Amino acid sequence: MTEAARLVEDTAGALDVLVDNAGITGGVRQLPTTVDPETLRTVVETNVIGVIRVTDAMPALPRRSPAPRIVTMPSGVGSLTRQTTSAATQARSFRPPGVS
Repeated sequence: MTEAARLVEDTAGALDVLVDNAGITGGVRQLPTTVDPETLRTVVETNVIGVIRVTDAMPALPRRSPAPRIVTMPSGVGSLTRQTTSAATQARSFRPPGVS
């Protein structure tokens, strides 16, 4: 990201719009109770920490623009309804291990 910031600075000198559009699902639909921790870590690092890293890598460039904007593009990946049969159904059917 440092190299990307340097390239933008050398080429344009400023950044009018920074679009954060990274998003991964981690594969097939997964339930919070069964998702592999490493898969979850990868998803969080990309979808949450990645946005912060990109924004932090270029703090001075938007300030040089007369009308800077940072746009975070959400997707269906963040929708619990689209990722499960329904969030309400899933909540009703969840039982911790050992509870019947």
